[in-house]
This record gives sequence, C-alpha cells and structure tokens, in this order.
Amino acid sequence: MYDYSYSYSSGDAEASIAVLGSMLIISLVIGLIFYIFESVGLYTLAKRRGIHNPGLAWVPVARDWVMGSLSDQYALRLGQHKGYRRILPILGAVVTILAVLILSFSLQFVVRLASGDPVLYAQLYQASNNPEEAVLLIFGSVVPFVSILYIVGIVYMVFYFITLYKLFQSCRPGSAVGYLLLSIFLGFLRPFLIFACRNSDEGYMMPAYYPPYGTYPPQGGAPYNPQGGYYNPPQGGAPYTPPQGGYYNPSQNGAPYTPPQGGYYNPPQGGAPYTPPQGGYYNPSQNGAPYTPPQGGYYNPPQAGTPYTPPQNNGDAAPKDPYNDSYNEPKE
Repeated sequence: MYDYSYSYSSGDAEASIAVLGSMLIISLVIGLIFYIFESVGLYTLAKRRGIHNPGLAWVPVARDWVMGSLSDQYALRLGQHKGYRRILPILGAVVTILAVLILSFSLQFVVRLASGDPVLYAQLYQASNNPEEAVLLIFGSVVPFVSILYIVGIVYMVFYFITLYKLFQSCRPGSAVGYLLLSIFLGFLRPFLIFACRNSDEGYMMPAYYPPYGTYPPQGGAPYNPQGGYYNPPQGGAPYTPPQGGYYNPSQNGAPYTPPQGGYYNPPQGGAPYTPPQGGYYNPSQNGAPYTPPQGGYYNPPQAGTPYTPPQNNGDAAPKDPYNDSYNEPKE
C-alpha cells in the first residue's frame, strides 16, 4: 500500500494571501476615488443639460446610459440620430456579468488555498513539474468566460470611446482629440478629464445667428430687414415703410403718408384731408365753403359764402315751364 499523505507548511501561503489582500484594498481605494470623480462629472453634465434621472451616474451599469444619453443629445443637435444610450448599457451589463463570474471563481480558488484544502495542495504538488497542467488547474474553470469577456470587452471599449469622444466634443471641441488620446493611453486620467469638463458647453451651444450683409447696416438699434433697394433706417422712432412706387414724400405735421393715386401728389395743407379732383381742373374752396364740382360749362366759385348754383341753358332766356299756365312766352 502507498501512503499519499503529505505535510505542507502554510506560512508562505498566508504571507502571499496577506500581500494580495493589501494590494486588493489599495486598488479598491484608488478605484473608488476614480469612480467618484467620474460620477460627479457625469452627474453635473446630465443635470445641467436636462437628462432624466441624472443620479444614475452613480450606478455602475446605469452610468453608461447617462453617458450614452449625453452623446445622443449632442448628436441630435447636429441632426444625427444615434442609439448609444441603448447599446452602451447592454454591452456594459454583459461585461459586468462575465467579470463577476470570473471574480467568483477566482475568490473560490483563493479561499480553498487559504483554508489549506489538502486536495488542492495535492493537485498543485502533482502539477508542479508541468506548468501547463498547473495553469489549467488554476484557471481551467474560468477560461471560457475569459474568452467571451475578451471579445465583448473589445466591442464595449470601441463604443465607449466613441461615446466619450462625443462627450468631449460637446464640452471642449478644440481639445476633444487630445482628451480622447489621453483617455486611451493613460486611462487613469479619464475620470479627471470628465470631471474637468463638467461645466463646459462650448460645443453643445448652438452658434449665434448673424443677419445677411446688406448695403447699409442698421442704425439706432433697428433690425435690418431690406425689401429691395437701399436700406432707409427709421427716424424718430417711427417704423420704416418701404416706398410703394414713385417718389417717397414724407408726411407732414404727423399725418400718415398716403401714396398718390395717379397724377401728381398734393400734400394736405392746414390739416385738411386731401380729396382728389373729379374731372376738369381743381379749384380749391374758399372761405370754408364745400367744393361742388361743375355740372356743365365753366365753374364759378361761390363768393362770400353764398352757395353756388350752376347756370341753366348758358344764360339764355328762361325756358317755358309746361306746368305753369301763367308763364308768358316772349313775343318776337
């Protein structure tokens, strides 16, 4: 019979576990600091730009939705329709699930090693002369998950950096390329770059509108609105009305301007409204008497306020009145 009992000293294993535990704690503290800076930057941007539920920037997987929403919002202002707010969280969730599975298997192996599992130590002793067998013994259960995580992780990082570039463009378009390169090659700077852009909207704001260049610029703060020809700025606060054919005669004494209706324009005098002539020549009224147009022959204006009576039969003898029997017809 063979004796397979082995005796091992656990001192080296305990020292290794202590070192690994210390490194893990330090890594968690540093990662927490990075996480806080990035979350504050995303939360501030989402709140300032009206993204729904900006507090999701503190949730591990939901923060990808916040970043995707900021990128889609900026793309929409440029006339583009993107779906990063849906793609990025889905890929992030898959990566997180795979990472949790791999971490659980790794912790299980560490616990067995720390507890001095005799079966595990026997397997390690037998595989000590064969490195490949030792690697399969330690990582064999997680190799499929690591392969899937590697592929999905690459796709996730591609979409993540596209979204991050859009975010930098909306904040500081002149430095977007530089910030992206720093985020790729010096990943520990990414949270601080997002934090530094939390109050910047240089690329997100629409450019100011400038009116088209005209013949003359507006004066006195009046808006430029030419309707053909030269620009005449308003004077004295009156709105500008473009001329409607012919020459422009400004109004006098505050009366509104009425364009001429054929012939020459005679402006009103003394506040009286202008009435165009109705046939023949125009003879203005005198002494305030209303004007009555002539009915045949020449016009005799009224005098001294007497109403005008037009002549009948051009001044000849009065015609016979057929309805008056006492009328005496002149004899030849």
